[in-house]
Amino acid sequence: APWPTDLEVPFTDYCDLVVSMAKQVQVAIGREAVSQMSAQRYGRATEQLKAEVDASKSIVVVTGAGSIIRVVSLVVLRAVQPDGRIFMQVGKWDNSEVKSALQLPGAKQEAEELVSETLERMFGTKLTLLQDKLEFLGTARENEEKESKEFGVQTRYLRAICSARLLPDAKLDAPVCEAKDGESFDNMDEVVTHRATAVGSSLRQVLRILQGSDVFAVPTGKQTGNLYAWLPPERLSTLSTTNGEKILRSWLSGLVLPTFSNSDDADAFSDSSEFDSERHLHVIL
Repeated sequence: APWPTDLEVPFTDYCDLVVSMAKQVQVAIGREAVSQMSAQRYGRATEQLKAEVDASKSIVVVTGAGSIIRVVSLVVLRAVQPDGRIFMQVGKWDNSEVKSALQLPGAKQEAEELVSETLERMFGTKLTLLQDKLEFLGTARENEEKESKEFGVQTRYLRAICSARLLPDAKLDAPVCEAKDGESFDNMDEVVTHRATAVGSSLRQVLRILQGSDVFAVPTGKQTGNLYAWLPPERLSTLSTTNGEKILRSWLSGLVLPTFSNSDDADAFSDSSEFDSERHLHVIL
């Protein structure tokens, strides 16, 4: 393999080099890159991206060709239970509004933070229900580049995927959402029955799986939180399709957030009133 020189580091581009630099250098490079973004094209995203750069949650660079690339280091958890189901985030709520979010749970890796430190931070906040209940198997690296829906800029995601399995006899200690009346499930049946036989059969199977799955509600702040469920890996591709997303959103709209009896959980929700167990989730389309 060729050796690195003062002019070139083989198999490495500018983004890779910036990722390895000190935090203060990354922030300085990021601020300069954001300053070159057109406010007319990117709008409010420039201010939001600047805030991410200052907080060391994103690295932003200008390539030699003059294009803007955002680099995000992520640590994600792939936890599996004995029957093969994967622990997935299926949504997140803000007040009574929920957005579907089918993804492995994860967090942005902060500058100069080890993967193990990011995991520890996750278990102390959004994944408290899994703390001390997993056996870790290893870590794999995966890179993906696509346009960020939030910022509208090309983004390179550097993922550290931590694989783990649920310990024998471990049970998740977290409140579970209940289903309200069946009108939302009727809507899902309507989506399914108007499809071709093969597609409709697959969607109906996914529908039955969702209806039989517990949805764990974990608060992350005042009036906010994440929704998780154990899902079979062979059905995730179906849920990622347009029709699958419709079913996921309809299913979430048919859930009722639980009452958080634990004092720490209750404190996460503002105002003097208790969190209402009859509050339904309104899905944002």
